[in-house]
Amino acid sequence: MVAGDAYLAGPARHGVDTNTPVEFVAVLTGAAPVLAQTRSRRQPTWASAAETVNTAYGEPFDTYATALLALEQPDTLEVRVIPVGEA
Repeated sequence: MVAGDAYLAGPARHGVDTNTPVEFVAVLTGAAPVLAQTRSRRQPTWASAAETVNTAYGEPFDTYATALLALEQPDTLEVRVIPVGEA
């Protein structure tokens, strides 16, 4: 979670920080629609968290909450929140 003042930098190139990708900033600020996805022992490929967690969401905060709920599932290995269309 990012709260309060924060400094975000992109990947280091030759020891120099780069700008944070615009897509990443959009996901963090709620400016872009996002999707929560999970990978589990039963499904090793990425799948929509809505298929594995009984919740619906329309706000970015709800998407992150869905990702956290998915982590409570015993078979969940990883979760991610990505911009819609990036899957």
